[in-house]
Parts: sequence; structure tokens; C-alpha cells
Amino acid sequence: MNSWFDPKRIAPIMWAGATTYCPLRKYGKPGMKVGIVGIGGLGHLGIMFSSKMWFKTYAFSTSKEK
Repeated sequence: MNSWFDPKRIAPIMWAGATTYCPLRKYGKPGMKVGIVGIGGLGHLGIMFSSKMWFKTYAFSTSKEK
């Protein structure tokens, strides 16, 4: 087994992906406006998923650096 495919290493990103992807898939339709609050770990995945699913994606953050 490859070292990058260690279940302990990939499990968190799989759960984070499921947490953000499932609601977008269930409730979203292409062209819909989607707001992502926070551009941290989950927010980053939400932005990636929603933009690839043809949503009009808006990101909200409290810091100007992001």
C-alpha cells in the first residue's frame, strides 16, 4: 500500500469532503447562487466543489487577507 493512501491520513479529508459535498448535491442546481462562510478547511472545499458544480459561488470571510 502506498504511504499517501494511509487511511489515517485520508479519512479527515474524506469526511470534510462529504460534509461539504452532500448538501450542495442535494439542494443545489447549476446556476444557483451559493455563499460559503469561512475560507478555512471546509470552506475551501466548499468553494472548490460549488464552483465545479456550476454554482455562482460567493465566499465570505472576516479577514481581508483571505
